[in-house]
Amino acid sequence: LTAANDARLSYAVGRLARQLAEYPRAETWFRRAILLGRQSGDWESYSMAFMGLGNLYLQRGSLPSAQKAHLRAYRAARRKGLRNAQGLALHELFVIAAQRNQVKEAEELAGAAVKAYGSKHPKLPSLASDVSVFWISQGFFAPALTVLEALLPHFHQPVEQAAVFANIAGATAGLHESERFDSAWQRGWELVTRTAVMEKTASVYLGLAQSAAAGEDWERTLMAAERAVEVATERQEAEIKMSAEALLEAAHERKLEKVQDEQVTTEPWLVDHADALAVNVAKSLNAGLAAR
Repeated sequence: LTAANDARLSYAVGRLARQLAEYPRAETWFRRAILLGRQSGDWESYSMAFMGLGNLYLQRGSLPSAQKAHLRAYRAARRKGLRNAQGLALHELFVIAAQRNQVKEAEELAGAAVKAYGSKHPKLPSLASDVSVFWISQGFFAPALTVLEALLPHFHQPVEQAAVFANIAGATAGLHESERFDSAWQRGWELVTRTAVMEKTASVYLGLAQSAAAGEDWERTLMAAERAVEVATERQEAEIKMSAEALLEAAHERKLEKVQDEQVTTEPWLVDHADALAVNVAKSLNAGLAAR
């Protein structure tokens, strides 16, 4: 079989093309995988290809299109009883809801994804990381830190470890723990600057810039945001580039407003659920380690 007539291989080629920032080629292969999956009854590849397409739209900054693609993936997976694909789609739908500031929907999707994954799923640490970023954006620093501290043993790639340290820096900045912030931020910077540019690099630099801004460390904010813009421009990652450019402008003017104090109205519903979900996620992560 070749990629041209096999849904699974077509999806794999599309994913590789997306990682290499060859976006038109990636979209062609994902759409081919969708067509072949439907024709052959390979519903796993069909669902995964819709998710690949959704992540492509997300990188381009088109949240409505990304959400639509992931919903199609989830519905197909649920209809065909594909638990793994259901978990993956719920995870991606959570990320989109969080970015659209749909707080209650995001929290519910996160809980559903944790349940679908179970404690041994290899993507659970990635979900936990995304949930912690969401909580930080909403001003829930303690639950985020609970999860982040349970995360480090699960990641081995430098860019993934750098992302965790960037988020720890964000949580500790919010908790006004300056020494822990400084240590985590510096470790994240060292890790990401020592690795080659890849799909997650720009988001790590953006995370470091956001964490530095939360800690009112303007020199670090500018340094990380500039790198985020450079890498996002190189890889045509529009959403990250826009966020980094806005952060650069605000940092230059020293007028950055703290998100948790002035831009986000914390919903009472989230107050009642964040701590419980944090404990559940941390327990699942620890159970996954014990099962190895």
